[in-house]
Amino acid sequence: MDKFKLETSIQFPFFKMNELVTYSEVKKPSGVAYILLVLINESKDRTAGLSNLLENFGVPKNLQYIFADELEKLISQDILNCDGFYKNEFETYSIGYFRFTEKGKKIFAEESIPTGVNKESKIAVFYNIAKNELSLSIDTDLEPKPLMDCALTPEFVSSFKCNKDVEAFLNLNKGKRGVDIKKEEIITKVETIGEYENWTAKYDCDMEIKGTAVSINFNDDILQKFAETHYNNETFTASVAYKNKFKFKSEYAPHISFNLFDSEKINGLLIPKDIDDVLKQKNKLLFTKGNYNSNSGLVYSDKRSMETLNKYIEFIQVDLHDSIYGYVPGTFDFSSDKFGTITLPLVLKLKIENEQLRSLAKEFLSDKLSYSDENFKTLVRLTDVSKDYELAYLIMNGYMKENCETNLVCLNEMKSSAITNPNILAKHKELTKSNYITYLNNVSESNIETALKITQSVPKYIGISQDDSLKLLFSGGKDFSKKVKTFEILLNSGFSKEAVVLYINPVPELLENREADNKVLLDLLNLDERINSLKSITNIRDYKNYSFEEENLNAQSFKSEYSTAHSLLKNVSFFKASNAQLFAEYEGFMSVFGLINDHINMVEDALKNPKNIKKELIEKKIVSGDYQFVFVNLAAKLEMLLKNKYNLDGKLSDMLSEARRSGIIDKKVISDLHDFRENRNAFVHPEDRTANFTPDDLRRWSDEIFDLEEDKKWVNK
Repeated sequence: MDKFKLETSIQFPFFKMNELVTYSEVKKPSGVAYILLVLINESKDRTAGLSNLLENFGVPKNLQYIFADELEKLISQDILNCDGFYKNEFETYSIGYFRFTEKGKKIFAEESIPTGVNKESKIAVFYNIAKNELSLSIDTDLEPKPLMDCALTPEFVSSFKCNKDVEAFLNLNKGKRGVDIKKEEIITKVETIGEYENWTAKYDCDMEIKGTAVSINFNDDILQKFAETHYNNETFTASVAYKNKFKFKSEYAPHISFNLFDSEKINGLLIPKDIDDVLKQKNKLLFTKGNYNSNSGLVYSDKRSMETLNKYIEFIQVDLHDSIYGYVPGTFDFSSDKFGTITLPLVLKLKIENEQLRSLAKEFLSDKLSYSDENFKTLVRLTDVSKDYELAYLIMNGYMKENCETNLVCLNEMKSSAITNPNILAKHKELTKSNYITYLNNVSESNIETALKITQSVPKYIGISQDDSLKLLFSGGKDFSKKVKTFEILLNSGFSKEAVVLYINPVPELLENREADNKVLLDLLNLDERINSLKSITNIRDYKNYSFEEENLNAQSFKSEYSTAHSLLKNVSFFKASNAQLFAEYEGFMSVFGLINDHINMVEDALKNPKNIKKELIEKKIVSGDYQFVFVNLAAKLEMLLKNKYNLDGKLSDMLSEARRSGIIDKKVISDLHDFRENRNAFVHPEDRTANFTPDDLRRWSDEIFDLEEDKKWVNK
């Protein structure tokens, strides 16, 4: 097992002593006093009279009493010393008679003298018991505070005494922050006010853990020795336990040992406050007993399943890199050579194998084997992490019942979750396909509509073509009696009409009952009606053997019906393969009607622009063999001339007969033009007649018609 180092801090005891300090006020010496002190200190001739020296400095005898008074004060202030002094005998004293006291030497050196006034100051002094040091304050980094809520008891701290000279300490620190006494002022008395106040401050230490052993090390030998001398296991246990960062917010296991866990699986140690950071991390999955939870990733709470793995693990986390760790919050007992058994609140981080996670997931899913949307979502999410696809497939198989319809409804609900995982999706498609095949194989006419609604999106999803689906639907030679309804149901379910008509033919039933809702069936009925209408208009009942009278035809009605029928025939042409005879008849009539329609259009075009019909154009068409164009346009030209020039009306045959009867056109020409008309009818409508003409006949008829326009010999005058 690796060695772990825990960095923390331990409280150490301090005294706070409130001292009442008495000191003498000082001031700069006066000029008289200063002269006296200088003379006494610096005069080399110690036998010289003091009065004479003053006189030499210009002080007359009558003023020397001032110096005598000041000298008396200096002696009384213990600055100067002598065997006896009488100021009235001032003139008798020599310099050597006066001597500096120790105090006087200091005052003279500092150029100050006492004022005779004493003052007091309250000063706090701290005593570091462990280091045996005095200080005016404690470093804030050590988090000093009065003794409370910590491992050290008042009895423990009070068992120590301060053995340092406080007065000497204060004298050394006069003038510093916290000591409002000037350096030159004299401390005369130091007295402690009341009892010592018990304080604590924290010093850093390292706790090195290896297995079940712990060693505690301070980076200061003095602190180390103090701790080893005065502290015990309870001190360290309580000191750590008092810290907020070592307090658990939820459940933990008390008094457990590292020996309960495989050392190879121990990945790290955390302190209790680190649990929050772990739970805040983005993850794929969190398994928990319920005491610790997370807002990140998937969270599954199941105490029973967790305890099957390890009763001490409170939660297991799968991070974004698929690493799996279990976390054991607890108080762990460690042995120390110096202090005995120390109990520390820690969080053990354990490596969890994928097989263990699979086992946990299996246990968790054991009561979620019946299908529900939530259960399946849980299965997918857990499998995303555990990769236990065999278990997932087994559970998904268990969802399936004997009723394929129920299964397909269930599978459809599962789809949105299944698509999030490729492996789950593949199994989902497999189950959908097998149930779909069985379901369609057993569909009957009574439930086909329901079946197709349920399975509408299935073929595309599982990659089955429409043709394959229809093969399944009509397997076993199934026949549906209501073919029109079945056909419409299939089309409404998304099947193409081209595919459906290969399996079911609704046309015979449709034409018999003439009822439908689907547009394509309505189109077929409409086509049938339009063709019947064209038969009536043309009086053609047999497209193979018919006669046709153009002059009796209502051209506009015919063209309208033909145009509609022509479009409808294209729309319903997919029915042809299954209704060959019917469509042969439809196409036969539409071929005849097409020729008629083309002829009508050509005639209408010629009649719209008769002046554009030139003899040269007619000749070109004769040469090219376009005889229909020649007949149609010459007939149009003839009709125009007979109506507009000769004021005739009616059919072409009638107008020619009237021209003969009235004698307005030569009878021979009329007779020849009758022959032209009959050949035109025989050529354009050869159904029951045969044309008999040559190109020269066409040229002759052309000459006769164009000569009518020019009032030539054919016209009777």
